[in-house]
Parts: sequence; structure tokens; C-alpha cells
Amino acid sequence: MFQRLQIFFNSWRFPITLLFSLFFFTIFLGILLIIPPANTPFASFAEDFKVWCLRYDPATGKMQWGYVISLISQPFLLGFIVYFVWSQQLKTVFKSHLGKTLPYILGSLFLSTMLIATLGMISDRDSAIQNKGAVLPFPAEKLRTHFFAPQFLLQNQFNNPTSLEDYRGKVILITAIYAECGSTCPRIISQIRETLSQLSEAERNELRILGITLNPEHDSPNVLRALAKAHQLPTPEVQLLTGDPLYVNQILDKFGFSRSRDPETGLITHANLFILIDRSGQIAFRFTLGERQQKWLLSAIRLLIHETLKPQTKA
Repeated sequence: MFQRLQIFFNSWRFPITLLFSLFFFTIFLGILLIIPPANTPFASFAEDFKVWCLRYDPATGKMQWGYVISLISQPFLLGFIVYFVWSQQLKTVFKSHLGKTLPYILGSLFLSTMLIATLGMISDRDSAIQNKGAVLPFPAEKLRTHFFAPQFLLQNQFNNPTSLEDYRGKVILITAIYAECGSTCPRIISQIRETLSQLSEAERNELRILGITLNPEHDSPNVLRALAKAHQLPTPEVQLLTGDPLYVNQILDKFGFSRSRDPETGLITHANLFILIDRSGQIAFRFTLGERQQKWLLSAIRLLIHETLKPQTKA
């Protein structure tokens, strides 16, 4: 056995196996980066991987590209080193014994496939645990941010001026919806109502939810008042905001609500984003739709509510 291992590591077999393992690993990373969100074990694993390893923000779809470049460049760098060290053996086998490399290439593929299958089963197990009521721990410190929210002055559904300063000292949840949205906006509103229903009266008194319209050209205070009534959104906890279209769009841009309008249908595709602002006026957390995100949102709200307001100064 020792002699076989010695032959394996001292011949072209080891660098071939390592090179193609790196190749399949890089392909696997590429799949993780491009796979869209979905309610499947592998998609859940891909999202978790990007959150923990690439600082991915599920709410906006953005990630830290410095981490991405670093992660992808490492297999290439290691592959270059392998080729440099074993270049003579590799040139010989590729030139004269190419057919002999096939079992080792297939072995690399098998190992990569087993790794993917194992990760998928782990993710599936975590999903099953979560469906039974267990919640993955809320990574508060890892997700916490500390930068001041942009200020604004808009009109609520009762045509009253409303600003962030009106609620300074409270926890503020900001989202973006519009009245004619029939796809994700009802889910956003449903998540808001579900979150409020799980808070005590004392906790609700410390929270204000501001929904900025994505369609200020259409959503007047009267339209937003009808929207709030149709979905039974409570006041004063929930305020729906509108204003001058140019100004509203500037505010949406500052908060990172990406969106695009279909010129034919007028429908707006947008980020499903929940932004939590702490008592000092700093953006603390970002969340999106989904069962896990909703539970984390509730945990984050309670965390911020029970924080003591500390004097803060802008840098």
C-alpha cells in the first residue's frame, strides 16, 4: 500500500488528480455564484455559502467582489504551481499516454460530485430541521452594519410630512412597495403584518415601519391610504410614503432599492428589501423575503428594541 501511494505521489497521477480536482472545484464555485434563489436544498446551500464566504446580501443580491476574486484566484494559483512543479511529467503523459489519465480525471469528477452531494444532503438536513421549527442562529454580529441612514422628508398616506427625524429614538423598518404591484409587494406586506403580530404591544410602540412607494407618479396619499386600508395595515406603526417623483427616486437610490420598469406593461421589478435602522439612526441590518429571513428580521427588531440608545456623532 505504501509503495502504491509513493508511486501515486511521485508520478504524473497526483498532479493530474489535483489539477482536475481544482478544475471541477472552480466550476462548482461558478455554479454557486450564478444559481438563483429558490426553495431547494442546493439553492439554500448556495445562498448560505455566499452569505458566509462572500459577504452576500440576499436582500440586494450584492456581494463583496474582493472575496469572490480571492476565492476564485486561489485554484488558478495552486494549479499554476502544480503545473510548474510537475510540468515535465505532465507534458510527457499528455503527449504519449493521454488515455491513461482518463481514470484519474473521472476520479476527480467523482470526488467533486460526492462533495457536492454531501453538501446538498447537509443543506437538506438543515432545511428539514428548520421546517420542524428549529431556526438557524441569527448571526447578528456578522450582519450588523454601522452607517447613518440618509435623511428625507416625504408625505404619508394622510398627506402629513414624515421624516426619519420624527421617529428618532425608535427602531425604524424601511421597505419599498407600490399600489399596483401584484407579485412580491403583497408578500412584503404579509411579512410586515406577520412580524407585527409576533411583537408585544410594548415592542410595537418602539417600532415604526415606513414603506416608500416605488411608483410616486401614481401613488398619491389617497392611493396609499386605500392600499393601507385594503391590507389592514395599522397606524401609527405603518406609514406609507410618497412625494415628488424625482425626489422619491433619489431616496430609493440612496437606500439601495434597485428597480426597473417594463416600458410596455409599466410593472416594476424591484429588490425585496427590509432595512432596519437602530435608535441612533444607523442602518443596522438588511433582510429580504423568505422564512429564515423573516425569523431573522423579527430577532433583529427585538435586538434593536432592547438596545440602549447611546449618543452618536457623525464622522
